[in-house]
Amino acid sequence: MSSTASSGPGGARPPADFDGTPAGPSVATSLVIDCDSCLARGPACSDCVVSCLLGPPPPQGRRLDDDEVQAIDALSASGLVPPLRLVTPVDGQVETGA
Repeated sequence: MSSTASSGPGGARPPADFDGTPAGPSVATSLVIDCDSCLARGPACSDCVVSCLLGPPPPQGRRLDDDEVQAIDALSASGLVPPLRLVTPVDGQVETGA
């Protein structure tokens, strides 16, 4: 008998939607974490999942691929790491104090 779904690591099948297709986005995506534009930067950095997993923020931010974002979501949902605390302005502009 042949199988249409591929096996993942250790022979385990990846999660699938109700119709049997692999779950999740079909196009690889990435999430850019720009710590400089995060409105919670400073007091929230020590409780951010990015700082927890990757250390202090670099000047240019970090780029996480889809697998890394899913891993952070899973770790956060299980309570093993704090949730992503990235807060960006609605219009994309960062206000600075005068």
